[in-house]
Amino acid sequence: LIVFDAKIKGKPGHAAHENKDNAIEKLPEIINWFNQLKFDRVSKLLGPVKTTVTQINAGFQHNVIPSEVDIVVDVRINELYDIKMQIQQHKYDNLQKNKTITKFKTCQSCN
Repeated sequence: LIVFDAKIKGKPGHAAHENKDNAIEKLPEIINWFNQLKFDRVSKLLGPVKTTVTQINAGFQHNVIPSEVDIVVDVRINELYDIKMQIQQHKYDNLQKNKTITKFKTCQSCN
């Protein structure tokens, strides 16, 4: 299991004002990106690698657009991958390059 803690940045503001950099509104694109990840190696024992968004946290009160959204993504690899291969094959910099996700931290010892 690889666990990614990701931070999606946006511009904070009042809900009554237009905001073209709303961190929450970036979520569909990011979740879709994770859902579209495909891995070549399918295990006869464990099946394909499974990527799942397991947590989303944002905001602290109504009427306020938060500056960031925290998400947690679990990647269940199979025995055909090791963690370093996994990370190298799917360099999660794609979303980082366009500054959609600004931070990734992995938990490589999680079960």
